[in-house]
Amino acid sequence: MARAGEVRLCEALAESMPPQCGGSSLRVEGLDLAELAGLERASGVTWSSRPLQLLGRVAGDVLRVEARASGSAPPPTIDR
Repeated sequence: MARAGEVRLCEALAESMPPQCGGSSLRVEGLDLAELAGLERASGVTWSSRPLQLLGRVAGDVLRVEARASGSAPPPTIDR
């Protein structure tokens, strides 16, 4: 989900319109949203209702993306 220039990887999307992060989330750095197909947009928020697999390193609450894997992999989980 992206809003006001900040991208977050959400454990779940709340069923509001536009959606908001539900549960835990990580701030995402190094992801170019223009490279992702099928994004939805409303009221200044961009999101994907499909699972995405992002590959990178987590430090604190930040995921630094090093690659994006495509395919039918399950959505990532966030453990704190």
